[in-house]
Amino acid sequence: AVVSTQSTGEAEQAPPEACPVEETPAPAPDIKNWESCESADVMLADLGADKIKNILSEMGLKCGGTPIARAERLFSVRNLSKEEIPPSLFATSGKGRKRKVAEFVDR
Repeated sequence: AVVSTQSTGEAEQAPPEACPVEETPAPAPDIKNWESCESADVMLADLGADKIKNILSEMGLKCGGTPIARAERLFSVRNLSKEEIPPSLFATSGKGRKRKVAEFVDR
């Protein structure tokens, strides 16, 4: 709020009013443990595409493709140890793709 002072004629800013602060944090959304989901469709509906992508990335797995493909990939490894996960599901370093792009550009 702007307050006018009569002595100087200049406008001054009034001190901001204290905003009410909520003491209790908002409850976290109720998300099932992803390992207990009944299907990839349920997993996608419960977690959402971004959360599934983050989980895959944190596990070092490929995280590209459509949201349902990512959900199916995560669902397929839900009860496996890291040693039991097929090597084809792990993300690569990306060097192979750059090499293929360079070969394509050089043609």
